[in-house]
Amino acid sequence: MKHDGIRGGVRRNTMKSAGFTLIELVMVIVILGILAATALPRFVDLSSGARAAVMKDLEGKMRSANAMAGPVGSEPVWLRPKRPRQRQVVSHG
Repeated sequence: MKHDGIRGGVRRNTMKSAGFTLIELVMVIVILGILAATALPRFVDLSSGARAAVMKDLEGKMRSANAMAGPVGSEPVWLRPKRPRQRQVVSHG
């Protein structure tokens, strides 16, 4: 510390450190690398599971559409005329 002749006080170092040291930056990079190495396989497994679920859903939709379409050459179910329901007469007695 240096003495200030005008005010009689102590002059402090006005230059503050700006930024990070090299070791601090290296430590942050190492920690991020460790976190990425542990988390990345979990996300890869999730994406493959999601892809399998989408394919299973698509397969179900295609089976449903195929069942609705009926045999080759016939009209799809939604285009076929609706048949009136026949009432069943129930006799009591």
